[in-house]
Amino acid sequence: PGQGNTEYMTCTMPEKQTAVFWDWENCPLPAEVSPAAAAKAIQSAVSEHIDGSRIEMRRVYFDPLKAQQRPRDPSGLDSSGFDLVHTPTRNMKETLDKKLIADVLTFAWDCSSGGGKPCVVLITSDGDYAYTLAKLQDRCVFNVVMYGPQCQTANILLQNAKVALSFRDEVLKLTKTPPPVITAPDTGTTTSTTITTNTPLPPASTANNRESMRKTNSFRSSGSGGSRGLLSQDAEDRDASLTQSISNDDMERDVVAYCFHLYDRQKKWEVGTRIPYEKALIPSEIMQGKGSFKAPSSTSAQAKKDARDNAISVGYVETFRKDQNGRFVSSPLGGGMRPGQSLEFYLRLTGTGRSFVEKVQRQRVVDYCTFLYQKQKGWERGNRVRFDLCWIPFTIVKKDFSPSPRYPTRDFLEYIRLCKDTRDYAISLGFIETARQDTRSKEYVPVKIGEKAQTEAHIDGLSKEFFVRLTSAGRQLVENLGVLNSAS
Repeated sequence: PGQGNTEYMTCTMPEKQTAVFWDWENCPLPAEVSPAAAAKAIQSAVSEHIDGSRIEMRRVYFDPLKAQQRPRDPSGLDSSGFDLVHTPTRNMKETLDKKLIADVLTFAWDCSSGGGKPCVVLITSDGDYAYTLAKLQDRCVFNVVMYGPQCQTANILLQNAKVALSFRDEVLKLTKTPPPVITAPDTGTTTSTTITTNTPLPPASTANNRESMRKTNSFRSSGSGGSRGLLSQDAEDRDASLTQSISNDDMERDVVAYCFHLYDRQKKWEVGTRIPYEKALIPSEIMQGKGSFKAPSSTSAQAKKDARDNAISVGYVETFRKDQNGRFVSSPLGGGMRPGQSLEFYLRLTGTGRSFVEKVQRQRVVDYCTFLYQKQKGWERGNRVRFDLCWIPFTIVKKDFSPSPRYPTRDFLEYIRLCKDTRDYAISLGFIETARQDTRSKEYVPVKIGEKAQTEAHIDGLSKEFFVRLTSAGRQLVENLGVLNSAS
């Protein structure tokens, strides 16, 4: 009988034995997932990545005295087969980490001593476990790391993982179904790896009527006009699902701001590397790190992350990783690392995203030209000066002009930069021209932006302040769009 039992145990005892260690504080269970569902998802992921193994234990580590970091349903976890390990800090640092590491090493030792092959599954985002994983790998202990939000996960942890899985997306399968693929004129899909930009509008160099009409007609056909919304208008033009994805004003403002920040980064990348901006890929650290993008709705890291994720969900931003050959490969955010891929991911606007940014830019140009049209008309009536001789001081523009989108800027300097960007884009399209005033003759001398520094201009007899006005193309733009029929 004893021999029979031994044979039975030999046949059924799996060679690989797995233990799950869950650092709850660093990677809590999302509110929409029940403990029972989490247990099944973890078991499924273990079966997929560790062949011929069974789960020997499942432990959840947390401090019961920390109300914000303890499980909401400890009874549900217990009933689902998890061992609850209480780790009160007792005025000591890293109590949870030390206890979890000790249990991992004990399991690996006991399993190896019994002739088994230990496999460790660690659910955490804490880089402090990297050294333990590295040492276990030296002793042929297989490991799987199920990590939390990538922006909060230490890279060193993932580098020492044999298999790294996004806990939310690849284990719990919580990735939202993406909206229908939006086809833009210049790209096939939002995940294409090669993107060509739309042909930009050439700047106007003459002010004759034929050239002005050509430019205003081209600008009108490109999609500007009116003061209707931004994301909402874009959604109406393309797909109603976008208005469902971006459902409130704060989210809309944040997405718009994120797309423009990424656009600016890609443009700067183009200047520095001479890579066309539509092909420039910006490291995520530059976009998400300190001192980079700031969400209009909040200064929190979560608002920054939500802006990025929402921009991706509506098809305006796409993500890539580098493969082992250094080539950029399309890689959905949260999809987990594949063998040979870089930890760092990269972002750029899709063709749809670039079209959206350009649409908003065009709307800003219309707003800017409309503002100048109103000012010049007012000066024409009040001073009895011909419309085309009315030059508006830029100080008035800075004071009164409100560019689209009308979200609150972080500070006055950011507002000034937005005004300048809009002005410069309008100048590049040939709708606005600039000048300085001769301090002696009071005549206006055409001067390009940046051509004369303020101090140099003053020495040459020109005013420190510069002035702006509409070109004939800019005037026709406003009048042909019918924005100010009553004024004209």
